[in-house]
Amino acid sequence: MASLDVSKPIDVNLGETTSIDGVNMVADGLFNIGVIRYQTQYESYFCDFLREKGLLSETVWEFESLAAMSENHPLAGRELLSLPDFAPYTEITHGDCNVPYINVAQSENMSLNLSGRKVINLYEGTNQYSLLSTVPGAFMWVSPTPEEILRRYSLVQSKCDAPAHKYRDVLIYRDGSRLGYLDRKFLDKLYEVKNSVAFGSVV
Repeated sequence: MASLDVSKPIDVNLGETTSIDGVNMVADGLFNIGVIRYQTQYESYFCDFLREKGLLSETVWEFESLAAMSENHPLAGRELLSLPDFAPYTEITHGDCNVPYINVAQSENMSLNLSGRKVINLYEGTNQYSLLSTVPGAFMWVSPTPEEILRRYSLVQSKCDAPAHKYRDVLIYRDGSRLGYLDRKFLDKLYEVKNSVAFGSVV
């Protein structure tokens, strides 16, 4: 958004929502394009859902999630972490990570939930970095994060030896739709940011 030419007319609709709602919004014509994220273990469900909605898709990138935390976190600086290392600490998680054709109970059973864990469920992304830097012992599974944001909130990100931590970001659009100027500018910026964080700092 910061790179838009403010000397020209601007009419941008930008929304943050769940992957399922994002698919529905693009399919219903509310948005020209969307980017959804899912765990690769659920890919078949999402591919079926996209076909059902008549949408095409392209992979933007695939990544393993990292553990983001304050630079003062007790686990900060350790080279390789495992899930049990996080048991004493509070996880910040998105509370709306649904999977097509899988009900909530099934989704919870298939997740990486640790028994007796402490959780803060977040339903919008703007507060996550602030919470990570202010809630003692908080951590969150995130995509590789730009250095600028890590520095701004005094955060670090670390690898974790854990199954099912591989994700895919996918561009979705209607079959036969034509991308406008702003759509293409958005995609250019999206790939630029993706390339910059793919080689970012990981403890």
